[in-house]
Amino acid sequence: MEKTIYKIIPRIVSSLLFFLMVVSVVNAAGIVPCKDNCTICDLFTLIKNILNFITLVLAVPVGIGLFIYGGFQLITSGGSEQKIESGKKAITRAFFGLIIVFGAYAIVNTLLGWLVKKEFLDIIWPGLSQCR
Repeated sequence: MEKTIYKIIPRIVSSLLFFLMVVSVVNAAGIVPCKDNCTICDLFTLIKNILNFITLVLAVPVGIGLFIYGGFQLITSGGSEQKIESGKKAITRAFFGLIIVFGAYAIVNTLLGWLVKKEFLDIIWPGLSQCR
């Protein structure tokens, strides 16, 4: 029982520290568009800011890091089939991961552009077309 507690406590503390770090980075990055009197327009802006943050600040550097890791594995393989396969897998996973991230970015960005159109906003909520 005691050993389990000693294993769980560091994980909880590290998770809390990670959460606090993410919150401070998000706050410092200016992702939240308003402080008081937020409107529905600010919600659309928040979604767009989160999408840009996840794509450009998180996913792209991770993908580039995986490309570099895979290339390093290939270069330093020394003919080892295991390292060659590991490098190829890292590069392939990075490539398809970035394709998925940019595909999701394109889909959500297109949907947001469609949702914020004046005609659509007037249908769902008259007088809301000032978001544009």
